[in-house]
Order: sequence, then C-alpha cells, then structure tokens
Amino acid sequence: MSTNEFAAIIEESTATIEELSATLMNISEDQKAIAKYIDETYEVAQSIRVW
Repeated sequence: MSTNEFAAIIEESTATIEELSATLMNISEDQKAIAKYIDETYEVAQSIRVW
C-alpha cells in the first residue's frame, strides 16, 4: 500500500467518523426533545387528574 492510498483511507475514515458524530449529536438532541415532551405530557396529565 502506498502512502497516498493510506492517506486516502485515513481521510475517508475521518470523514465517516465526523458524519457518525454529527448523527449521534442529532439523536441526542432528538432524545432531549422527546424527554421534554414526555415531561410536559406528564405534567398535563397530573393537572387533569387533580381536577
């Protein structure tokens, strides 16, 4: 394997890792939004139950 081939593999791997990292960050943000929605829904359910 030549140095250029190795460099190309490293470059491609780095791009893939960066893409994976961005995907994981988006999933984390989605999870936060879902958790917030669940908390808000629970609070509404609790307030209705009190009536």
